[in-house]
Amino acid sequence: MACLWALVIVNLSIIVHFGLISRPPLSLLLHELSRFDLVLHCLAFCSLSIPVFMLFRPMLRAGSGIFLLGIGLELAQWMTTSREASITDIAANGSGILLAALFVVMLKRADFEFLRPVLARAA
Repeated sequence: MACLWALVIVNLSIIVHFGLISRPPLSLLLHELSRFDLVLHCLAFCSLSIPVFMLFRPMLRAGSGIFLLGIGLELAQWMTTSREASITDIAANGSGILLAALFVVMLKRADFEFLRPVLARAA
């Protein structure tokens, strides 16, 4: 359980840091690799959602909370000078959350004996 909480805290702090505080890498700006940014959004929210889904239930409520966090970060980016808010970023965040939900459901159905104590708590 402590490991899952550590994953949530680390992932959340990384998402907030890169979403609000740090500037995008210059290489992304120069080469206009904006689609790669969407992949990073999807991966970040997927990596946050997996341990959250294992800690909290129901998954719909936990996923909705994470999605609202993503919307809040995008709205907060309007107030920064280094970042831009985008509807496509919100969609990529939602895609990551849905991928994580699919992954956790598949794990629960796979019946791995060593994961039973953790997955029993996931909705």
